[in-house]
Amino acid sequence: MFKAVSTISRRLLSTAATLNEGEQKVLAKLKATFTSAPVIEAEDISGGCGTMYRIRVETADFAGKLKVQQHKLVTECLRDDIKKWHGVVIETKAV
Repeated sequence: MFKAVSTISRRLLSTAATLNEGEQKVLAKLKATFTSAPVIEAEDISGGCGTMYRIRVETADFAGKLKVQQHKLVTECLRDDIKKWHGVVIETKAV
C-alpha cells in the first residue's frame, strides 16, 4: 500500500524539477512526436536506475487505430531508448 500511495503522490506532485534525467529525456521525445497530445507521462518505475518505464500517451493521433498500432507508434518514437531498458509499460488512449 505504501508504494501505491507514494506513486500516486509523486504523480500528482511531479513537475519538471522533480523528474529525473531519464524521465525528462523520454518526455521530450514523446512531446516532439505527439505534439497535440494533451496527456503525456513518463515514469521511471525501476527505482530510479532508468531501466524500466511506465509511459502514458493520450492523443487524437490514435483515433481509429488498434491498441497495438498505438503502442507501435510509441515504441517507434523510443526505439533507441527501449533497447537499453529491461522493460516498459505502455498505456495509450485515443482522445
